[in-house]
Amino acid sequence: MFVLVSNPGSNSRKYSLFHQDKEILSFFFDPNGGIPYCAVTDTTGKERLFHGKYCEMENSGNALQHILKEIDPSLEVDMILIRIVATGDYFVEDHIVDDECIRMLERDGARTPLHAPITLHEINTLRNAFPDVKIALISDSKFHASRPDVSKYYGFSLEFADAHQIKRYGAHGLSNESVVQQLKRIGMLPDKLVVCHIGSGVSVTAIKNGRSVETTMGYTPLEGVLMATRCGDIDPSAVFALKRAKGFSDEEMEKWLNQECGLLGIAGSNDFRDIDVGRFSDVYSAFAYEKFIYRIQQEVGKMSASMGGVDALVLTATISERNYKFRKDLVFGLGFLGFCIEDGKNESYHYSHGVANIAGPGSKAVFVIRTNETEVMLEHAKMLL
Repeated sequence: MFVLVSNPGSNSRKYSLFHQDKEILSFFFDPNGGIPYCAVTDTTGKERLFHGKYCEMENSGNALQHILKEIDPSLEVDMILIRIVATGDYFVEDHIVDDECIRMLERDGARTPLHAPITLHEINTLRNAFPDVKIALISDSKFHASRPDVSKYYGFSLEFADAHQIKRYGAHGLSNESVVQQLKRIGMLPDKLVVCHIGSGVSVTAIKNGRSVETTMGYTPLEGVLMATRCGDIDPSAVFALKRAKGFSDEEMEKWLNQECGLLGIAGSNDFRDIDVGRFSDVYSAFAYEKFIYRIQQEVGKMSASMGGVDALVLTATISERNYKFRKDLVFGLGFLGFCIEDGKNESYHYSHGVANIAGPGSKAVFVIRTNETEVMLEHAKMLL
């Protein structure tokens, strides 16, 4: 069975082709820099570039069809999976795409215009290219459905929240589920775990006995920690003041908070590598670095409080997995919770290692784990069939 997994972003398109649960090809569409192209990588790491008009990101479905036929004319995709981040009770579950699913996405697009439309466009382009193939939406919020109501609701009428489905749904659920699965496999899943997913998007989650009990992202991924381009938590009155000061419409205000704030807004770059290098010579980069770590440390404390303590810490996603200096600086401020790291273990960890405990002597466990959201998506898909 050949399964195509889609990971649509606002500025790129990434796909993976799996056969019998093993990735055999990965695809990356780059919209920047002149002639559109798609980079295809096989299991040996060999890369092949496809150029031309049909490689345009906005028409990636047809491009995939052309490229797959060129690679192997006999290859037929059996199922397509798309990770879905959307508001509403409906999207807390996984779904095979049908007319009802499309209606729900269109409704969500009207409420949160920056998120659902990308998924809706992806469905349409893949449907056109692969009309006879089932498409499944795999929820990035499902893992957080186990949280208690005190975590899900905001401070207004519960009846209104239910009627209009304005609640804290959370995200990065697939990443957190991957972490739990990997720790279970090696028999090291603690009772009380805090997971820090730190990449372009950032969330901190409290996991008790393998189940989510609290998380930082809310109605949309904008809530919570300062991120690459998202501002994170902000007083709504400050939003209204900003809207008036900038003369923004509602849509412009939402876009600005999601795409032009965070590290980008403070230091002028949304690439953490630029911040990390620039902090030694640029005051804004230095402040962005300090603010970023400060907010994550705050949320680790809050997540620990929600469980009445913490037994272990997990650092996952791109920044956590690849930057040992960042890990050191982050954990240094968490000594009050019983965490410290051993420099040698920390500096020698490579993201290809999978799971590693970099804790120092006498410390609670500090795991660095390479998250594998796709593995979890494939497992979810099997339950839909």
